[in-house]
Amino acid sequence: MTLISSLVFAEGDGADIKLNGWGMFTCGRFGSGMNQKLELWGGEADTDFGKRWYSSFMAGLRMEKMLDDMTSVRIHIGVTTAFQIYDASMSGQGPDVEYQTRKFVPFLIEAAVGRKFEVSDQMSWVTEFGYLPLRYNPQAANLGEFLIRSMAYPTVVESGYEQADKVKVAGVHAGLKMNYGDKSFLKVDEYLFTETYIHPLFDISDALIATVNHENWFEIGAGVNLHNMISVNSRATTPSKDSSLSQRDYMWYIDPAVVNPLDKTDTLKWPDTTVYTTKSTKLMGRITINPLGILGMDEDGIFGPEDFKVYAEVAILGIKNYKGWYEKMVERMPIMFGINLPGFKFLDVISFQLQYLNNPYWNTYENYLKATQLIPYVGQRMPPSYKDYITDTLYEDTIKQRRHDDDWKWSLYMSKNVNKRVKFSLGFACDNIFKTSFMPPPPTIKKYTEIMGSTWMRDVTLVPKFDADGMPVLDPETGLQVIEKRLGKSQWGKIRDWYWMGSIMFMF
Repeated sequence: MTLISSLVFAEGDGADIKLNGWGMFTCGRFGSGMNQKLELWGGEADTDFGKRWYSSFMAGLRMEKMLDDMTSVRIHIGVTTAFQIYDASMSGQGPDVEYQTRKFVPFLIEAAVGRKFEVSDQMSWVTEFGYLPLRYNPQAANLGEFLIRSMAYPTVVESGYEQADKVKVAGVHAGLKMNYGDKSFLKVDEYLFTETYIHPLFDISDALIATVNHENWFEIGAGVNLHNMISVNSRATTPSKDSSLSQRDYMWYIDPAVVNPLDKTDTLKWPDTTVYTTKSTKLMGRITINPLGILGMDEDGIFGPEDFKVYAEVAILGIKNYKGWYEKMVERMPIMFGINLPGFKFLDVISFQLQYLNNPYWNTYENYLKATQLIPYVGQRMPPSYKDYITDTLYEDTIKQRRHDDDWKWSLYMSKNVNKRVKFSLGFACDNIFKTSFMPPPPTIKKYTEIMGSTWMRDVTLVPKFDADGMPVLDPETGLQVIEKRLGKSQWGKIRDWYWMGSIMFMF
């Protein structure tokens, strides 16, 4: 940051420095969300986001200086303030207004040095170094962008209102673009970057992304991300190598048919032990079809250039299967598909998206960030092994926590830009937005679970509980018979968990 700042102001009188600024106010409300205290798989303390209001203000200043005709230096800094959603019951204390006071936080949006090389009239080459934005799917208004906004082991995908264009990486970018027609191009981008967002920090990943756009009729993209390819600290990337951590089956999988799971001396030397790691190879493919471009109607008429585009994106989050928790690749394959509804040039974008991920576990970093456990989170009552999770009747409640009511996600996003100075946005969604950004910091009451639990409404059946002898099971506190809740199939169209957010941005 110091070096880049010095480069910006090292020469000239500052007249050739390009300045851009912006400010954005966001307000929204969570219609309903997941409360683990009340859910079938609940029992642990949690904050109910249902009917909670949220507001925030952000502002930023971007500076760009051309060192010569092809070399530029860019710095983009911002400041934000937000009111956290707080529940005093999470901390075991009374109401504490300190958590709800306004706090201004500066943050870095971009800091980079870049150079462009014109190889020919049809071909150009770009190299960049620093803290860079990375967005490869321009249609991902909310859902999608799986190649970067995800983790394989444990399997986690992220999304949320206005988050698709906020992904940043710290490293080097090299991009080649070749035009082979007025509206056709081939683009190849490679990013070599260090981890700054999620543990283990500083591990190096390598992402290669290719894009082909033909006559603005269709666009096809594919990519691979060698996540945590180079480990800076192998004990962090593969926690079983850290002898200070609790081992058990949270770091590996031992085949109980061959090995006594109670004897775990020299476990890593056993040939039937599967060691879990955060390293993974993630693959992505996507396609966008532009009917207006095919019909030659994308530049004039009553429709906007984004209207009627249909698109899809699919990813494999980890091509390697592991015994135990990660035996099925299909459970790590998120799929997003959507359509841009007609805005008739009154709205720039009306994007409706659906996402499907057949993952039987919770979409959360809860186990990983709180206990360095590389197995999925299945609720507060964690079984000691995968075998117990799928077979032992002692963990019957945990077995029921195989979650499929959150497999579907949806998003409706709209935006309008007025004279490139004011932008209005509005979104409605049940997506993969996390509680992290809206709650006080650790270690006492931080939650890494999603705000949205179930996508669609489900039938709930109350069933009295009996023991093996057919006798009623009584609650020790009330003396009444225990009543279990059983969930039926999802009812499409009957929305359960959702929220809305709206924002206005001023730019100069």
